[in-house]
Amino acid sequence: TSAANFTGNGFSFGSVMAGSLSSVPAGASIDSTTGAHLEGTFVNDNGTVWMVTATGRKGVPEAGVLYSHGASFSDVVAANAADLALANEGNASFRTGALVNDAGTLWAVTASAKRGFPTASCYTGFGFSFSMPVSGSTAGLTAGRNYCAAGTPPPPPPPTSPGTLSVSR
Repeated sequence: TSAANFTGNGFSFGSVMAGSLSSVPAGASIDSTTGAHLEGTFVNDNGTVWMVTATGRKGVPEAGVLYSHGASFSDVVAANAADLALANEGNASFRTGALVNDAGTLWAVTASAKRGFPTASCYTGFGFSFSMPVSGSTAGLTAGRNYCAAGTPPPPPPPTSPGTLSVSR
């Protein structure tokens, strides 16, 4: 992609992270500023933040959901007409593996539920610290069995990176 296309899609060179993509196959070049943004991009339409998916777009109902996907508000770019023409797929949820502090109760989000920790030692026993969770409401998630009960597997590791983007000038 060119610098003009990169910045024309709302991205900033200041947000680029250094890294190796040697194990990632090259995709198509981004050669337009009028097409829909790539899957995983967060776009803003008049204050509503959307996450572009492979098949449409999902609303981001609260900051904790955005943060759980490894993004921040500085990563959100302006939506274009093609983004807004994508199918509305409802609201996005917390990323699988996210740790969420819901009004003082800590949950680990799995692909199908939220699972709690009955004690602080159970939580820290997995190597988690109390600075790791994002804040948010888990009201729409089904509660599963607590961790540290007999026979329950450990939670998935929390996400550490949303990935990287390489641009040539």
